[in-house]
Amino acid sequence: MRVPNRLQFGKRGFNAVEKLAVAALLGGIWLGALPASAEPENMLMVSVAPVAKHNNLKTVKAQVLIQAPPALVWDLLTDYPGVSEILPGYERTRVLSRSGSTTLMDVGMRVSNLLPLYKYRVRAQENEADRQLSMTRIAGDFKTLQASYKLTPQNHGKATLLSYQLSIDPGVSLPGSTGLIRSNTLKSLNALERHAELAFRKGEIGQR
Repeated sequence: MRVPNRLQFGKRGFNAVEKLAVAALLGGIWLGALPASAEPENMLMVSVAPVAKHNNLKTVKAQVLIQAPPALVWDLLTDYPGVSEILPGYERTRVLSRSGSTTLMDVGMRVSNLLPLYKYRVRAQENEADRQLSMTRIAGDFKTLQASYKLTPQNHGKATLLSYQLSIDPGVSLPGSTGLIRSNTLKSLNALERHAELAFRKGEIGQR
């Protein structure tokens, strides 16, 4: 499959076995492949459910309370080239274009040393006034991949309630994928929570 502009996935794409392995490792924020970690301390809710009449499509809903202001969390989410500092596995994120609140980018992610670099193109749509971000995969091996984030201020603006939703269809049947997707969502939110809270604490110390 040939993708216009600068992203190419090769002629054969991923085979069925590779899709199974990739899907097993994906499923968190930006579908991050993260090392094992504990559930976020302030996790309020996480659920994964199949979608009726869509064999492989699943939806994820999660909420986590982050002890950092929405502006800081927003800056982390929208610093696309810096995502590798938060989510291990990302080898590169190249911004192709920006037009107003829309960003088009190519992502290269190493989900396993046994697999080729996983590449996909994503379109990010920002609504900074309402602190809402949507990300849609527009090229790649999965049939569906769409994520959204909403940041709501808490504790007089000192904390952030992050509400996250994901729709994912890897294009193949994956027994046991619900647990894998849930696990990776928890790990990814944990990484974002820890990074944001550490940055906030460092900023407070620097202001003293």
